[in-house]
Amino acid sequence: MKAKTAEERLDGMIRAALLELAGERWHRIEALDVSDVRISARHDRRMRKLFAGSGSAGNAKKLRRKGIAAAACLCLIAAGVFLWAKAQREAAPHEMTLYYNEVISESMEAPLYAPEIEVKNIDLGEASVLLDCDFGRCIPAAMKAYACKCYKVENTETDEIWNVIVDIREDHESDTAPGLRLDASLNGKPSTVDYTYDAEAVYTDVGGIEVYASVIPASTYTTASGRERTVPGVYIAEFEEGGTRYYIESRGTMEQIVFDEFVCDMIIKGLKRSAGNPLEADDLTERERADILDDFAVPDFSGAALSGNALPEDAAPTEESFTDPKTALFSRMLNTVDRFDRLFLSLETNMIGGTVREIDFQIDLSGGRSCQVVREAGTTVSETFSDQETGMVTVDHGEKLCVGNYLPVYAREEAPYIPLAERIKVMEDGIPVYVYRNNITNCPLASYAVFPQEIAFSYLKDFDDWEIEGTGETYLGRRCAVLRGTPSPYLASKHGIDSFRMTVDEETGILLELYGTKDGGTVIYTAVSAIDLDPAEDVARFDESLYAGYRTENR
Repeated sequence: MKAKTAEERLDGMIRAALLELAGERWHRIEALDVSDVRISARHDRRMRKLFAGSGSAGNAKKLRRKGIAAAACLCLIAAGVFLWAKAQREAAPHEMTLYYNEVISESMEAPLYAPEIEVKNIDLGEASVLLDCDFGRCIPAAMKAYACKCYKVENTETDEIWNVIVDIREDHESDTAPGLRLDASLNGKPSTVDYTYDAEAVYTDVGGIEVYASVIPASTYTTASGRERTVPGVYIAEFEEGGTRYYIESRGTMEQIVFDEFVCDMIIKGLKRSAGNPLEADDLTERERADILDDFAVPDFSGAALSGNALPEDAAPTEESFTDPKTALFSRMLNTVDRFDRLFLSLETNMIGGTVREIDFQIDLSGGRSCQVVREAGTTVSETFSDQETGMVTVDHGEKLCVGNYLPVYAREEAPYIPLAERIKVMEDGIPVYVYRNNITNCPLASYAVFPQEIAFSYLKDFDDWEIEGTGETYLGRRCAVLRGTPSPYLASKHGIDSFRMTVDEETGILLELYGTKDGGTVIYTAVSAIDLDPAEDVARFDESLYAGYRTENR
């Protein structure tokens, strides 16, 4: 055995002294760096948070002290660290941090999938089973109201699953909305991302797993039209566990503390627990569990009456029909695409990045085509064309760019009706998971009115928070129901509102108005200005000749 150097022996003595003073029952040393010692502390039983250690032993700085001087300093250093750790525990008992390597430049090579590779929609429950990870336990409180979309990349010839993707966002239609995307590579080819750092890369030890975290700083650039835009910083975490490679990347304005919490909790509460390694004192008492269930209470639709509908029009053949007016209206908003085939609709909203935008939708579900046009102050900023035969193309007029989108274009048969009792699944820890139908309108912003699944889940899932103020009201010549309610604490904080009002088309469930107010004043709104369920015109098609001089790009 190779003899230890004086420095290695000194490191061992300091570690031993620290563990003796701090008590190994309460703390473990992840890495020793006397200039910045970080300790993982046992979490609070209710919150189950984790101090994640920073840096690696291989990269830790070495003390270069010898002889009597080192021995004399040992007790002072150990005692100081113990007092520092105690103060840190008292000051921030729930903090979790990863050590981030700053990225100077990056390059990415995406895998080339063969024709037999298919991307399929799945729910969070199936993703949890495929990855053997209890996602219900690791979604931070700040993300509990976010929408979750999951996919699996499957080889249809061998039935082999290559990748599992979990995309959790506050708003899937907004580029700046906070969220994150997890890509787990099981048997396939992961994307190759090469980073250049400002220093030697180090990892964070989280539950015995080496997590390499990186940050791409926020940046500002000027578009071709002279507009200045800011790109939010991106947080990235990579690690391997059980033969699966995990790549997690933040989206939009996701805060670092929330990103850290998800990554650490996914490893400690999700993967480690699924692997049969639960943390100490991790089980909740019955009262704690009751508190959680009360915080996230959702209606139980399993026993909802399925006879005549209280709303005037009959349900579509694929729909359930409910006697309770609230249940009927809620269900109809989740399933608008079952109640129209062709639709032209225009609206104005300030709910996308705080900017007032006008949006026109042209949709032909049977024909497999749609067009979405977005304007700001009367100027067209983007257009999205989708066609079952040619795919989806997005035109960015600010960048003078035509993008062939990698997102799938869905047909009606790819969005089967889902019984209402299966639309909200409550995980074992009480956190609800919302099940979405595929967006067969293929308009990215359809969720603001045409297919308002996210708004229905966010505002109306708790039937105690809203009432139907009236039915049979007329808006744009349509028979409507008017709803008034109080937003959840999350929505109230997010939008700065204390009440909301909705106008919903009774026949289709399309959202015609949404006003969020504070002290009587309007803060957020979406208002439909025109709707035609039997348009004479054809849906606009993408014509490349109209965009001469625009760059083209495929994603």
